[in-house]
Amino acid sequence: MKICIIGSTGQLGSDIFHHIPGEIVGFNRPEVDITKKETLVKAFEKERPDIVINTAAFHNVDECEEKPSEAYLVNVEGVDNVASVCKDFDSTLVHFSTDYVFGLDQNRKTPYTEEDRPDPCNIYGMTKFWGEQIVRMTLPNHFIIRVCGLYSIYSEKNFINTMIRLAQRGKTIEVVADQFCTPTSIRDIVDMLSELVYTNYYDTYHMTAEGEVSWHEFASIIFGLCPSLTKKYGALEKVDIRPCTTEYYRRENKQLALRPKFSVLANVKINQLPLTFTMPPYFYGLGEYLGDKHKNIFDQSAFAEMFFNMKTQEIDNEEETSN
Repeated sequence: MKICIIGSTGQLGSDIFHHIPGEIVGFNRPEVDITKKETLVKAFEKERPDIVINTAAFHNVDECEEKPSEAYLVNVEGVDNVASVCKDFDSTLVHFSTDYVFGLDQNRKTPYTEEDRPDPCNIYGMTKFWGEQIVRMTLPNHFIIRVCGLYSIYSEKNFINTMIRLAQRGKTIEVVADQFCTPTSIRDIVDMLSELVYTNYYDTYHMTAEGEVSWHEFASIIFGLCPSLTKKYGALEKVDIRPCTTEYYRRENKQLALRPKFSVLANVKINQLPLTFTMPPYFYGLGEYLGDKHKNIFDQSAFAEMFFNMKTQEIDNEEETSN
């Protein structure tokens, strides 16, 4: 089968392009621009794709607040173009969406399922939800995949790399402690997608790592797995990481968009399918990523010890629940 990936040079698209099985073709700007339908038609006429994976989006959350018309152009009208051309060429569409279709409920404490009603709290999430609706209304043979907290070895711009860079500079690091999500390795998404796209289980799916963590806790785990950071780079004796509130961070960094306090997604539907791969805990993906991308500072023994402690705590929690 021929799979065409729209946005194959971005963080998400690059990982899919390099690792999903099949005859793979990349569609990228300026040759293929989802806001210009004629470029899509020309590319489809040439390649005749069986499956189209759309990773293109206007995803800078604060810029979406500044430029709502541009966000709408890409995330809504652009998606409309992709979906309609897929319908015309009878191509299955895999469309990526986001945990940010939720978040208006700032007191939420339980993971969102696919059946929960979206309630975005910013323009980015709103336009992504509208894009989802267009896909649903346009063609039946589609997969909508909601993801969260992505990182990949094919991109330098992600939370993990940012934390490591700041630690290398010996800076005090302030990280929000009241936003909870599930950081997810794109490699795990690709492994799951590699099975799903060759089925006809068309639907909306949450596809994230398992578990939940605040950004501050996640940063602390990163530094715990890289204890040699300060020794190798001559920074502080210990990484100075401080928790802060969403309100404080938003004010200090002049963020325009409101962020969800809790955007953990439950992989309910994907776990009900007869697939061999299951999404692992977020800790697994982090260890694999650090081992690949930052092996010079990644401590495998620290990972093993932390993994053992986490599993022990998990077992203890299950026993307390059962009692």
